[in-house]
Amino acid sequence: MDMPVIYGRIVNGLVFKALGIIFIYLGGELFGEGLVKIVGGGEVFETVALIVFIIPSLFIFLKKDLQK
Repeated sequence: MDMPVIYGRIVNGLVFKALGIIFIYLGGELFGEGLVKIVGGGEVFETVALIVFIIPSLFIFLKKDLQK
């Protein structure tokens, strides 16, 4: 393989991992805000819901990287 091909795959991998992490965070924010609107609660409840969403999502998203 040529060096530009390897470099391109590394850069693409990093870009998509970063985008995935950003989208997981945004999903957690939306999950927390939606849960607060449905159930009621304050900022602490929203933060707990955010954490409950983010931790398993990151684990699933990064499972292959963690096994290496």
